[in-house]
Amino acid sequence: MRMFLAAGALGLMMASAGLAYAGDAGSAPVDQQTCQQHQNNHTAAGVAVGAVVGGVVGNNVAAHGHHGAGTVLGAVVGGVTGGVIGHSTTNCDPSQSQNGPEVVDTGPPNEQPYPPPSNNYPPK
Repeated sequence: MRMFLAAGALGLMMASAGLAYAGDAGSAPVDQQTCQQHQNNHTAAGVAVGAVVGGVVGNNVAAHGHHGAGTVLGAVVGGVTGGVIGHSTTNCDPSQSQNGPEVVDTGPPNEQPYPPPSNNYPPK
């Protein structure tokens, strides 16, 4: 029963993370200050959701007599994890503009390709 509740709580956390991210999918941050505010809001929401779900999972997974410690540990780990995930959903780095094409370095233009493999394997 505990594993069922833990799996359900984990599923709830994943579903709520998607909903929190989809909340402002249509609006791009206008400037750096607005972007930082979005990033801070996502971090706070991630901490809150992660702590609640982590506490529930920690309580359900903890051994008999250690539910309080499991709840606290789960809340801390879930809060940190949720905060990191929430923080990473908004990219405020101005050097990584999403309007331009991505540049990929493929090496020198005149470099010869590797020769094709020989067909005499295995040796006879």
